[in-house]
Amino acid sequence: MATNLKNNIDNEEKKIFVVYEVSLILKATQSFLEIIAGILLYIISANSMTTFILKIAHGELAEMPNDFISHFLIKNADQLFITGKFFIVFYLLSHGIIKLIIIVGLFLKKRWAYPAAIIGLGGLILYQIYHFLMSYSIFLLIITIMDIVILWLIWHEQRVGQKVE
Repeated sequence: MATNLKNNIDNEEKKIFVVYEVSLILKATQSFLEIIAGILLYIISANSMTTFILKIAHGELAEMPNDFISHFLIKNADQLFITGKFFIVFYLLSHGIIKLIIIVGLFLKKRWAYPAAIIGLGGLILYQIYHFLMSYSIFLLIITIMDIVILWLIWHEQRVGQKVE
C-alpha cells in the first residue's frame, strides 16, 4: 500500500515537472521573440515604422471611421516612435535578456535563479494586475493567470529540489 502511494506521488511529481519544463520553454521562446523584436525595432528607422503604422491605421479607418486607436495612432505616430523608440528597444532587449538568463539558470537548477524568478515574476504579476484593473483586458488577464501558474511551478520545483538535496 505504501509503495502504491509513493508511486502515485512520484507520477504526480513527474507530470508537474513536465508542465514546469514546458512552461520554461514557452517563456524562453517569449524571451527570444522579445530580443528579436528589440533588435528589429533598433534596426528599422522611426520613419519606416511611422509609415507602416499610418498605413495600417488608415486601412482601419476605412472600415471603422470612428476607431479611437487608429485616430490616436495617426495623430501621435511620429511622437510615439521617435521619442519612444529608445525606451521600447531598451525594454524589449533588457526584459528578454534578463528573463532568458533566469530561465537558463532554472534549467540548470542554479539556486539564485529560483528567488530571482519568483521575485521578478511576482513583481510582473502585480504590475499586470494593476494594469488589468485599469483596462479590464481579457488578454492581460489570461497572461497574468498563466504567469501565476508558472510562478507556482517555479516555487514548487524549488521546494521539491530542496527536499532532494
